Amino acid sequence: MQLGDLGHSDEELQAMEQALALARDAEATSDEAHCLANLSDYHLRHDQAAKALAVAERALPMARRTRNAVAEGLAQVNAGLALIALQRKEEGVRRVRASIEADLRADDIVSAADSLVELGLYLERSGHLADAYDALREHRQLADEVARRTRQTQLVELQEAFEADRRRDERARLIADNQLMEAQWRGRELSDRFWLLMTGAAGVLATLAALIYHRLRSTQIARGGAVAPVHLDSAIDPLTGLGNRRLMPPLDAPIAGLLCLLDLDHFKSVNDRLGPAAGDQVLVEVARRLRAATREPDLVLRWGGEEFLVLAPPGPDADPVGLVTRLLGVLAAVPMTVGGESVTVTASVGFLRLPLSGGGPALDGSRAITLADAMLRRARQGGRNRACGLLGAPPGVFRDGVPDLEALDQACERGLLELQHLTGPRKAAG
Repeated sequence: MQLGDLGHSDEELQAMEQALALARDAEATSDEAHCLANLSDYHLRHDQAAKALAVAERALPMARRTRNAVAEGLAQVNAGLALIALQRKEEGVRRVRASIEADLRADDIVSAADSLVELGLYLERSGHLADAYDALREHRQLADEVARRTRQTQLVELQEAFEADRRRDERARLIADNQLMEAQWRGRELSDRFWLLMTGAAGVLATLAALIYHRLRSTQIARGGAVAPVHLDSAIDPLTGLGNRRLMPPLDAPIAGLLCLLDLDHFKSVNDRLGPAAGDQVLVEVARRLRAATREPDLVLRWGGEEFLVLAPPGPDADPVGLVTRLLGVLAAVPMTVGGESVTVTASVGFLRLPLSGGGPALDGSRAITLADAMLRRARQGGRNRACGLLGAPPGVFRDGVPDLEALDQACERGLLELQHLTGPRKAAG
């Protein structure tokens, strides 16, 4: 896929065919199935649906015979998407859904969410807008589930850390109590034997008791001071160091400024080709570049999976077009080195300039994100490595203050929306 990202599609196809021939010569059936699944993906990306279907059908029995679940899932999804592109919608949706259900049974909701995005895009491209909307709504629900599980895992880790601190404090108190009891016993013994030293013994005991009291008091204060950082940690993504959804302003409050929703293009192929550890390296580097491209007051969040959100407040130095152009450029302009390989990463961006011009209602965070997600889908549909922004819309695209996505599509077709289209760098430098 790297050669394809750099615009060398012929070289990419040749490399895939060479890998396929090597796997076949070595009688490595599992590898051959994986190569065929990747080749079907290549044909899909180049609008060759019939070829993609034929190659995916060749891959499926090999993958099943060798129990290569990754190749089977990829081939199954590609076959379904190719069928949808060939106007065989029912059969295609059934094939994609079968792969999604298999991912869900394996509790791989990230792969299931990726497949739902592709399903929604192909249904939308084939004119089935209602079905596309349903698929993308399911994707949003799975993305929320990923975020919920992440929060739950962090909560469990924090609880375990708290319990460990509590047990350590209890041990310290037991030791202190034993020391106090021992000192009291020795004091009584000294009192019986040496009445004249009783006052000194009492002084020693009082001093020891004061030290123990102050030690316990310091421990309580230290534990009380740790409450605030614990709450902050739960709002930080442990991988990238960015804030997560918990740092987003209340979603039911009006929002103003520039809202950008970014989704990394073909991120699943990085995980499939180089492994999850390489995918994590990409996410960490993407987070670093996004922070470098934004201003001090801008909020940069990891929204979930390979999605990021940027919220730039309004101000005299705010430049929506300039910021979105920088976001596209910092990702695509310079390749990343991951696992010893050079990888070009691009993103599709949906953005809003709020408040919208055109007389529409003021939007809260939840409704603004719904519109940004709709613009993100248009950026993907336009070819990825690009951004689509909504600057103004007529009141008719809102129903009781809620964005009506069907009315939004109709207004777009009629040219009633004030849209901004931006394209990322065509070729990575270096």
